[in-house]
Amino acid sequence: MAEADHPYPTGDESKAGALAAIMAIQNIEAMNERTDPDQNIEEHFRDLDEGVDGFVRAIGPLPAYQAGFIRALAEYINFSIQAGRPDTSVWRPEAAMTSAEAAARREELARDCTEMMAA
Repeated sequence: MAEADHPYPTGDESKAGALAAIMAIQNIEAMNERTDPDQNIEEHFRDLDEGVDGFVRAIGPLPAYQAGFIRALAEYINFSIQAGRPDTSVWRPEAAMTSAEAAARREELARDCTEMMAA
């Protein structure tokens, strides 16, 4: 297929973007492989933020809409690696939450983890 016939951009810049995406995915995979089962919840969220933020940084400066889109994809990839594919009819990425909602969700997850560890 000739480059002019592709339904999306091709060429060196497109290839560089694709390779940057693979590297960002590999970073999230590596983050999940190195996760210590005794890791505390703060360390878990730090690693999550690092991996998700890496997606956005890999692309460079983005308008808020595109940054939210990429963050949600990165969260989906991370969740899929950690726990299997989420049920998107109920799962909500932090990128789709307000700061207060995300903080409350993290507090709830921390409580759940603490209770699970105590049981």
